[in-house]
Amino acid sequence: MFQRGRYTKEELLSALEEHFNGDMSISQRTLENDLKRINDRTNNLQKIRDGRVFLYSYEDKTKTYFDQMDENVSMALRGMMSYMSGLQGFKQFKELQECVYGICNKYDINIDDPIFSFENTDRLYNDIILNKNLNNLHRFIENEQIVSIKMTSFNWDDDSLIKEYIIHPYHLKEYNNRWYLIGYCEDDERKDKTVLPVDRMKHIVERDGEYREPTEDVDYSKIFDDRIGVGDGPIVNLVIKVRSQLRYKYLMSKHMHRSQRELGEQDGCHLLGFKLVNNKELHQQLRSYGDEIEVMEPQTLRDSIAKSIMRMNELYNK
Repeated sequence: MFQRGRYTKEELLSALEEHFNGDMSISQRTLENDLKRINDRTNNLQKIRDGRVFLYSYEDKTKTYFDQMDENVSMALRGMMSYMSGLQGFKQFKELQECVYGICNKYDINIDDPIFSFENTDRLYNDIILNKNLNNLHRFIENEQIVSIKMTSFNWDDDSLIKEYIIHPYHLKEYNNRWYLIGYCEDDERKDKTVLPVDRMKHIVERDGEYREPTEDVDYSKIFDDRIGVGDGPIVNLVIKVRSQLRYKYLMSKHMHRSQRELGEQDGCHLLGFKLVNNKELHQQLRSYGDEIEVMEPQTLRDSIAKSIMRMNELYNK
């Protein structure tokens, strides 16, 4: 509007409310704050007296509030659109995507042929039930609402395949192409670090009660950083001997875990150390390397891997 003409505050308020189809009432204080922010950023906003009122417009019609765009911002927007294109069905991302698309369209930023792309997650995010669960949980977290969640169990020996959790939801995290809800659950031994996969949730309803605030010293966005996978367990200092030079080069170019560090050599082989959770996913990862690596410490983990190998040997010798 400031590029096209001059307007009073009343005309601006009227135009804004018309833009929002009367769904949003904008106060004069909000408008005044916006006008100040526009002028602070552009130093281009004119305020001209016309009789008993003031008119507002841009002094230089070619410059706008949105003209602070450089190539780095342009590239970031293209990458953001690429990432969000894989999050179809999640209401919050759809709304954000539409906003970013509008900015890209305004500045003729090409988003049809992005410079880089992310892993295709269409199969995961297009699941109707999953997206419904995500949107509901997002709302419950925002409203600090306790919820009852019924989950399907993979333990077929149980009398019931459905287990109910009463949880105070804190955080939604996507990890390895799967969404997880993290929160506080009184019946779980981890208490404020209960992790539930969203795609296994069958029924989610609100529950009455006093919401328990998240623990301040826990960064829930990094809750899986100390492990491979999502399984829980004790933290251990793992030492492996890499017996294959090719495997060593691979592990140095793509670390098995963020805690990986070099510990020197032994018997002509490289030693690598890790500090991470001892869980089933770690065991699976170590077994996947076969005879290219050897677990040296801790002894309990070495014994567990050895027993697993012996069971496999007996199975394939039958």
